[in-house]
Amino acid sequence: MDILHTKWSVPKVLLILALAGALAGYLYVRHIVKEEKEVATLVDRMPTGHFLIRANILEVARETNGLLHANKVRFRDFFTYEFLLGQSKAFGIDLQSNSYIFANDTGEWGMLVAVKDSSKILEGVARLRQNLKMRDTVMYDRTCYFWPEEEGAMAYDANWLFIYKGKKFRWRLKRVVNAKAGDADPKWTDFLAEERFENQKFVLKANWPKLKEYGITEAQLAHDNDSTSFTVLTYFKNAQDWGFKLKDSGKALPYNSFTARYLNLHLDLLDRDLIRKDPKFIVLQNWSRKIGFPLHAFLDVWQGDLSFTQGGYLYVKEKIIETELDENFNPKEVVKWKDVKIPGYSLALTFDNRANSLFELLREKGIWTEEGNKLRFLFSPPLNYLKRKNYHLFYSSTYAPGLTPEKLNNGLLYERRTTFFFNLDSLSNNEAFGTMTFPVERLLNDNKFF
Repeated sequence: MDILHTKWSVPKVLLILALAGALAGYLYVRHIVKEEKEVATLVDRMPTGHFLIRANILEVARETNGLLHANKVRFRDFFTYEFLLGQSKAFGIDLQSNSYIFANDTGEWGMLVAVKDSSKILEGVARLRQNLKMRDTVMYDRTCYFWPEEEGAMAYDANWLFIYKGKKFRWRLKRVVNAKAGDADPKWTDFLAEERFENQKFVLKANWPKLKEYGITEAQLAHDNDSTSFTVLTYFKNAQDWGFKLKDSGKALPYNSFTARYLNLHLDLLDRDLIRKDPKFIVLQNWSRKIGFPLHAFLDVWQGDLSFTQGGYLYVKEKIIETELDENFNPKEVVKWKDVKIPGYSLALTFDNRANSLFELLREKGIWTEEGNKLRFLFSPPLNYLKRKNYHLFYSSTYAPGLTPEKLNNGLLYERRTTFFFNLDSLSNNEAFGTMTFPVERLLNDNKFF
C-alpha cells in the first residue's frame, strides 16, 4: 500500500505545482495589465484654477477653417486642420485627443497635451530654439525648458507635454509628474462629467471667486461659428432663484445701423423680495446710492419692460445765458440760443399706476430736472416725455420713436467698429442660457481677435 500510495503522490504534487505556477503567472499578468490601465491620465495630472478649458484643438481648427479663409486672415494656413495634424505627427504629440488648460486671473496658465512619441519632441524643441531664447534645467528627473522673457516653460514625459506660463512652474510640474490614477481634482471631475456642452469642441468653465460675489455659482462658455461670425454659448447658474421669468410678449424700440448701444428686457417679476436679496441687485443698489437713485422705489413700480437705444447724433436748440456789457459798461445777462450736437437717446419703460410717485421722488433728489417742456436725467441731454398706456417714453429726438412687438431679451454693443450681439435665450429657476455673437472680419484683420 505504501508503494502504491507513493506512486500516486508524485503526479498529484506535480499537478499542484503546475496549478500554483499558473495562478502565479495569472496574478503577475493581471498586475501588469492593471498597472498599465491605471496610468494617470492627463486629467489626473491637471492643476486646477479659476478657469478650466477642455479643447480638441484639431476639431476647433476644422470648425474655424472656413472663418479664417473667408476673412483672408494672414498665416491662416498655419491653423488649418491638415497643417496642425501634420505638425503634431512630426513632433510626436496627439492633437486628435482632448487637451486641457487651466488659467488664473493673475495671467498664469498651463496646458497638458497628449504625447504619442516622446522621442520626436526634441525636434520641436530645436525648432522653438530658433525663435525663443531658451535655457534648460532638470526638475523631478526631467529636462525642462524655459524662455524667461515670457515666463514660459515646458516639460514632457512618455505620454504628456506640459506647457506653462507664470511664476509657479516647479509647483505645478510637481503635481503633473507625481499624479497617480484617480488623482483628478474634483473641479475637473465635475466639469468633465457635465453633459451641457459635451458635443462642443471648446468649453470653458469659470470657478472665478469674483463670480460668487455676484451670486453666480457656475458659469460656462462654449464656441460655435460660421464663415462670418463667432458665437459664444453661455450658461450661468445663480445661487438662488431669479425671482423673475421671461415674458411671452412685449414692445421694443427700433434700432438701426447707427445704434451703438441697445438693451431690450421683458421680465415677469414674480418675487420682488427675492430679487432684492440677490447679490447682483445689492451691487446695483450700492452703485445707485452714489447718485442717489431710489432703486427700491423703482423696482416697486417697474413692470419688467425696458428698451433703450443710443446712437447717431442730432442738433437741438439750447438756451445759453451770457453776461455782456452794455453801452455804459454795466454787466447784463443775455439769453441766446445755439445749435448743440447731442447723441440720440431713447428709453421706454413700463410702470404701474404709481409711476408719478417715482417721478416726484426723482425730482426731490435732483435726478430729474425740468427745462420748459423737456427734462434731464442728471447729465443727460434734454429729453421729451410721452406716455403710451403703461409705457413711458423718454427721447432726445423731435418725434417720439415707435414701439414694435418684440419678446426677445437682447442687446448690442458697438465697440472698435464691431457690433456685439447679446441674447438671453431661456431662464429656469436659477439657470440662464444665452449667446453672444459678433462678426470677426475687423478683429481678425487687425490681429485683435481675443
